[in-house]
Amino acid sequence: EISVGALFDAYLLIILGTNSMVGAVETGKGLTTLLLAIPLGWTLDKWSIPRVLRYNTLVGCLGALCLLLGYPSDTLWLVITGCIILAIHNQLVVTAFPVLLSQTSTSRTLNSVAQANLQSASSAGRTLGPLFQLVLIGITRNAHWTETELHWLLVSGLAFFAMYVPLMYRVTVLHEAQHRQAEQSQPPQNSSSNEATTTTSEPRNSPAASSSPFSSSSSSSSPAARGVTPKR
Repeated sequence: EISVGALFDAYLLIILGTNSMVGAVETGKGLTTLLLAIPLGWTLDKWSIPRVLRYNTLVGCLGALCLLLGYPSDTLWLVITGCIILAIHNQLVVTAFPVLLSQTSTSRTLNSVAQANLQSASSAGRTLGPLFQLVLIGITRNAHWTETELHWLLVSGLAFFAMYVPLMYRVTVLHEAQHRQAEQSQPPQNSSSNEATTTTSEPRNSPAASSSPFSSSSSSSSPAARGVTPKR
């Protein structure tokens, strides 16, 4: 939120000079995430969520690298590219991470607590950028931003992303380990009971049924079996 939030709009206004260009950049970012909403959802349904989140972390690192190179040199195409890539990364995290938490939680209560903590952390992150802005305005006594001030401030926001990357990797690895442990703890299916059931049940025309005393007595009591020719 620090690197691509409200301070990012102030930086674009200084570089581009007009609010219309700032709006065009934000519109492009929003349209990109909208167009990729369905493909990202299909990706989460087809592949493992922890694996997708790990690959998505690499995508986020690419976007952060573009911003890290673009902010100090004021290279606009790098800044806009990094902003769009991070928007795609954030869209996938917002969609997939709550599902990952619900699969990891062992009870409904833990899932509710985890989802509440996630929303609290997300809200705190969204307010961190404007809070930094207010603090710096109070320290510098200056309500107008310059490129020099915004350079180091926007780059400093990427430090939080550097801390986020190993944490996301750790969470996905723990989820996969928990999933494997749950699969190993499940008892194997007992196929011997099914085989016993099938062997005890005999068909109707089996030899056992033909050799029953009732069938032998009924066959011996017939006229042909006694050698008696019926009179016509």
